[in-house]
Amino acid sequence: MKVSLLKFYPFEISEQGTRLVGYAEVEIEKMFIIRGIRLFRSRFGGLFIKMPTLSPTSNLEAIELKDKELLQAVRSAIVDYYKQEIMSYE
Repeated sequence: MKVSLLKFYPFEISEQGTRLVGYAEVEIEKMFIIRGIRLFRSRFGGLFIKMPTLSPTSNLEAIELKDKELLQAVRSAIVDYYKQEIMSYE
């Protein structure tokens, strides 16, 4: 499946601040758009995504991607953009 990053909203990162580094919007196969995907930096330096939740206080994801290849494609689109466009300026 073709996954395209539509927008990425980076946050300024501080050493003591949140591990959230930005929000992303992706389009899958020109059929639907997922907004509000959060990109986090792990405490070990890696990057991971979390899908949008139903409410700010809920951990229940509004979207669950069952296909591991699709989930990996979404993650790669966001992380690759972040590494190439954002981290290169830090």
